[in-house]
Amino acid sequence: MKIKMIATAKGADDGFTVRTYTDGEVYPQDGYPCGADLAQAFVAGGMAVDAEAAENIDASSAQIAQETQSDVGGDITTQDPKPAPKARQSRKRG
Repeated sequence: MKIKMIATAKGADDGFTVRTYTDGEVYPQDGYPCGADLAQAFVAGGMAVDAEAAENIDASSAQIAQETQSDVGGDITTQDPKPAPKARQSRKRG
């Protein structure tokens, strides 16, 4: 099972060697084994998600953003319809 970390956490895949599993990274990878038990513990603890599910969500989000941008007609910019009023200057009466 491949997982994508959503929080940095420490774990010992072999029960002895403690490694830091970094937020945003996908495991297992070279030098960082991640067996099924450790992967399930990270997912159950809310520190990781299934990597395949995360890829599908990322792809869907990108597609929705692209479709929304084309529906709107490109970049959205905001313009203030009228300028802000000028600050008043007080006059000294003497």
